[in-house]
Parts: sequence; structure tokens; C-alpha cells
Amino acid sequence: MVYDAKAAIVDDLIASTAKTLQDYQPHWTFAAGYRDHQLSWPVLEEDSGVTRSQIRFRIPEEHPEYCSISYLHRGDPVCRLDRDSDDVCKANHPFARQVGLSPEVCGLHIHSWPDNRQYILATNTWDIPLRRQVDENLSNFEQMFYWFCTHINVRIQPHNTPIQLPDVGLWRH
Repeated sequence: MVYDAKAAIVDDLIASTAKTLQDYQPHWTFAAGYRDHQLSWPVLEEDSGVTRSQIRFRIPEEHPEYCSISYLHRGDPVCRLDRDSDDVCKANHPFARQVGLSPEVCGLHIHSWPDNRQYILATNTWDIPLRRQVDENLSNFEQMFYWFCTHINVRIQPHNTPIQLPDVGLWRH
């Protein structure tokens, strides 16, 4: 029951097109415990002037090409785009069958809000384990970033591009 009201807030937040990244890109930090580069970028809700969510980037030190971009609302995961090698396949959670998702996902995939909303309400656990294959060719980090922001209705201002990446040998085209 607790999550019903919160899910409704996230529904409205995801649907809203009045969201933008706050001003300029924050700086990357290195999280030694995770051995990755991280950046959290606040998302401004323009209609209210409130910031309740953020986009978080993680780029592993050892394999920077296998990065992820997450959308969090008040610290809770709402959506995440993960890049894995095309030959890396992960089993989907058994609940995936109830929402029509494949039992296994390989390579680039998303843990989307619409797919995980029902799971959260059914299990009363705020987690987004359900994966969906992303078949688009997102060949670099910026393409992933733009695609993800479009997916969650966050506008990117011209002064926020191009995204400044840490110097970790990430692929660029």
C-alpha cells in the first residue's frame, strides 16, 4: 500500500515533459569501493521548480564501455539503461513473464518504469529487476544519454551538450 501513492507520483513524473537537467553538468567522482566513475545530475521539474530526481551515470574503471545510466526519484531507482557485451546474457526475473518480457536478455537493455511498476506493487519491494532488450544501435555514451533522456522525458539543454566524460578511454565516434 505504501508504494501505491509513490508509484502514482513516479507515473506523473515519467509522463511529464516539463523536466530538464539542471544548469551545467556536475563533476565526475571516482568511487574507489565500486571502482567506477560516477556522476549524479539533478533533474529540475520546471512546473514546480522542485528537484526530486536525478540521472546517475556509472562508468566502470576496468571496462568503461559497459556503463549504465539510471533515473532515480528521491534516491529510489525508477529506470536504468545498461550496456553489456552483446554476448553477455542475463536471466530475467521470473516475474518478467507476467509482463510479457523475455526470460533472457543479452547486451544493451533497459530496466524501464512501465515494466517494473507492476513488480514493485505486487512484491511491495522498490527494486527494478526486470529487463527489456534495447535493439537500437547506441554505439557511444552520448547516444545512450540522449536515448535515455528521451525515454524518460528529460530535456537536455543545448548548454548541457556534449556531455563531458571522464578520461577513461570510453569509445567515441
